[in-house]
Amino acid sequence: MDEWLRRIPEFSVKVGEEPQIVFPANTFSLERVPLKLG
Repeated sequence: MDEWLRRIPEFSVKVGEEPQIVFPANTFSLERVPLKLG
């Protein structure tokens, strides 16, 4: 994650989007994270 943040330092989650974790799940991960770069 640190390497990714060094390469793409300016981003935010797109307006109106809310990343979610679907339960129940064997692992905790996001299916998608819509980002706005820059």
